Amino acid sequence: MLRSETGAVSVDWLVLTAAIVMLGFAVVSQVSGGTQELSGNVRKCVRIQAKLVAKDIPYEKQLKRIARRCSKL
Repeated sequence: MLRSETGAVSVDWLVLTAAIVMLGFAVVSQVSGGTQELSGNVRKCVRIQAKLVAKDIPYEKQLKRIARRCSKL
């Protein structure tokens, strides 16, 4: 009975699955901060574009202004 290995495979899978889940949490926690900052910058740039499109400015000038203002974010 002490030499039975029937539960060893289950324990191995449990440990491997727990390690993979913990690695996933670690990756998500590291990446989420950068993604939130990037999405905030995209939101600001879209607002800048919306304001410039509403004005009666030639398209080329709009693109230059958008590029200049969004590059500062």
